[in-house]
Amino acid sequence: LFGISPEEEIRFTSDFLTVYPKIVPFTRVWLPSRSPLGTLRHHQPVFEDPSRAIRKRDYVAGDSLRRVDWKSSAATGRLQVKLFEPSIALETVIFLNLNSAEYDLRSRLDGTELGIVTAASLANYVVGQRQAVGLATNGLDPQVGEPAGSRERFASIPPRRGRGHLMRILDVLARVQAGETFPLVELLRTELVNLSWGTTLIVITPRMDEELFDGLFQARRAGMNAVLGPGGFFPGAQDARRRADSFGFPYFEVLTERDLDLWRR
Repeated sequence: LFGISPEEEIRFTSDFLTVYPKIVPFTRVWLPSRSPLGTLRHHQPVFEDPSRAIRKRDYVAGDSLRRVDWKSSAATGRLQVKLFEPSIALETVIFLNLNSAEYDLRSRLDGTELGIVTAASLANYVVGQRQAVGLATNGLDPQVGEPAGSRERFASIPPRRGRGHLMRILDVLARVQAGETFPLVELLRTELVNLSWGTTLIVITPRMDEELFDGLFQARRAGMNAVLGPGGFFPGAQDARRRADSFGFPYFEVLTERDLDLWRR
């Protein structure tokens, strides 16, 4: 778990015990974006701030000569190129569907748990890349007086950076539960008005119907990018993949926790 000590994985308070969800340590996640910088920071982003050099590295074939730091190259005896900070910040929001009515009865328990593990692992990875990540879910939070899954009190955490923000997301994922709440598409429509242009939406859901695809298409028209990830087995998976391909939405299939090993490499 990125930056979290073993003592923090289980946290006690006077009223309850928080057990954080399992974190799968990803080493590389490819999440394409409509933003010219990509979803996560690239080693050579398209738009950079030339006034904010962050470090240098050895020249490799294909590097522009305009990046070469001739003074450092003379001192080291090897060509050195400058790396710059991106000119804008990137944001990712994870939409986690925990409306039990949208899960197949046979895979409801495993599917919701897999969705929580996937969301926690992705949030951990994005924070580890020093990028902003947020969380929106329609699950039930037993710690609040009114269910977090109600339309008034669903769990929504805006995108931020840093280890402290990651802990806040993990706190919610540790408590949240599946229940009969409201469809993910309603949560999506509510949250879109608060998101910045270029935000990447990672949608973890067991159901992908025409209404959801219409909502994601509207998000793309607003300058956002959606990445779809079904959580667990669900009927109509092949049709959902075909629709995702036709709309041009990246699609990663996580039917079991073993499928997450793809991002460990």
